[in-house]
Amino acid sequence: MSSFTLLEKLSNAFGPSGSEGEIRQIIRKELEGMVDFSYDRLGSVICRRKAGATASPRIMLAAHMDELGFIVQAITKEGFIKLFNLGSWWPHTLLSQRVVIRTAKGDVMGIIGAKPSHFLSPEERKKVMDLKDLFVDVGAQDQKEAVEELGIKRGDFVVPQTEFRPLRNARLVSGKAFDDRAGVGLMIDTIRRLGDDLFEALGRVK
Repeated sequence: MSSFTLLEKLSNAFGPSGSEGEIRQIIRKELEGMVDFSYDRLGSVICRRKAGATASPRIMLAAHMDELGFIVQAITKEGFIKLFNLGSWWPHTLLSQRVVIRTAKGDVMGIIGAKPSHFLSPEERKKVMDLKDLFVDVGAQDQKEAVEELGIKRGDFVVPQTEFRPLRNARLVSGKAFDDRAGVGLMIDTIRRLGDDLFEALGRVK
């Protein structure tokens, strides 16, 4: 897999804080047979590749797997989804964005909305909108349909639905979660590109 394809796969993966399982699977698949895997109680995946000598220096490559996201905080009687943020968001950047809610029944797509602009008072128009004023419209007629048919419940994880794609400048791409999926990709790519000869040489350094 090329570095570009790896970044695309990592960027598109679902992995807000507390739900990084897809990223762990990608790391394990890409480095299977190259490293020894272990995990801690926080869900971190630790990949160890040993050099030839016990006295060798140790090099650590670190990156975080999670991305900014949300959890479902409440479901209104009208069937709208209220969010609680996982990470720092500026709400004005969220309006009209597509999001994915991961439920036990599968992924549900929605659109972030707010009170229509023509209903806002002059004072409201001057203020930065708060997250509590936003909601996700999943197309449900009411709370019952959102819960029973779509399977949405409080605590479900939510991330932006942003497709990875190259820009007109071939050196640049657009996507989500580059902080820090780019770091995860670099870590994987470095381990894959560093051959056994280099690791043996590191093992001989005094």
